[in-house]
Amino acid sequence: MATTAPAPSRTKPTTSAHRVPGRRRSPYPGWFYLPAAVVYGVLFLVPTLLSFYFSMTRWTIFDSQFIGFGNFVQFFQEPALVKGFTNTFVYAVVTSGAKVVLGLGLG
Repeated sequence: MATTAPAPSRTKPTTSAHRVPGRRRSPYPGWFYLPAAVVYGVLFLVPTLLSFYFSMTRWTIFDSQFIGFGNFVQFFQEPALVKGFTNTFVYAVVTSGAKVVLGLGLG
């Protein structure tokens, strides 16, 4: 006696792209994002915002004074900074060029 497989169903399964109209989605899966959002906020957002605030202030352990972009102006007027940028740029160009030439030569 031969058994036959059931005929395949012609209806498509319901997925998030093919929802039934008028049916609400459950908020339950969204709660799984909450622990990751808390960790992200505590370990990334809070320190980033605080460091931006502290970069705009002149402060001691007991007092702080908001000075805006004064720290950045002072930083970019530093003569050693221009020398450091120049050295870094030259180093990057020379080493990148040497890697390409050496790689092509050995290839």
